[in-house]
Amino acid sequence: MEVIRERIVTVNEALSLLEQRQKEGNLSYEQQNTLNYLEDLSKLDKKESEKMVKELKAAGLTEWQAVKVTDLLPRKEDELRIVIAGSGSVTDAVLKKSFEIAKEYRKLAKEPAKSRKVEAAPVAPEPVKTEEGSEEKPASDEASEKTEE
Repeated sequence: MEVIRERIVTVNEALSLLEQRQKEGNLSYEQQNTLNYLEDLSKLDKKESEKMVKELKAAGLTEWQAVKVTDLLPRKEDELRIVIAGSGSVTDAVLKKSFEIAKEYRKLAKEPAKSRKVEAAPVAPEPVKTEEGSEEKPASDEASEKTEE
């Protein structure tokens, strides 16, 4: 496989590309897993994320910084500093402006498209200890036995 071009994309852009590829044909196992993951991770729709990246770049962030901030939507200014710190420094004015943009878009954020909740297995009630040290059935089972009689 030959790389034709390379560019940074938001979670939503990657999701859109995989959804388009899914419509054209079957996805490989890895692509399907990636699609599921991106659906869970996506917070904004594609148009909103594109608009946010443009606003962040206009505020003074690099493209990489703008994409990362858009994907993560940091809740605190310190979180924003951490995201940006790995790719260079920015002035306090750019940081504050970027945080205000992120705060506005966070209001538009949605719950992930899919949620994969794992339910815990039911836990058996503990046996009740009597004064003699022997174990009896849990109280809930005794109550159900009395009603059956």
